[in-house]
Amino acid sequence: MIMLTFKQDATFRDTVRALAQKYPDMIGDVIQADGETLQPPNILNLNGRRMIQPDQVDETIKDGDTIVLMSMSAGG
Repeated sequence: MIMLTFKQDATFRDTVRALAQKYPDMIGDVIQADGETLQPPNILNLNGRRMIQPDQVDETIKDGDTIVLMSMSAGG
C-alpha cells in the first residue's frame, strides 16, 4: 500500500499521473505513454465499491478515499 497526497479537487486522472511520476516503470504495461491513462485491462476501484470507468477519470476524489489499481484480466 502507498499513500499519495493531493490538493483539493484532485481527480482519478491525477492519481494515475502521480503513479506514473512515482513509478515510471509502470508506463507501457499499466499506464499508457501519455502518463495519465490506464492501459486496458487495468482499472481503478474506489473504496472497494465501484470501478472507475474511463469516462469517470475526471471525477473528484475525496479525503480518505481508498483507490485500488486492479487488473481485470483473468486466465484459465
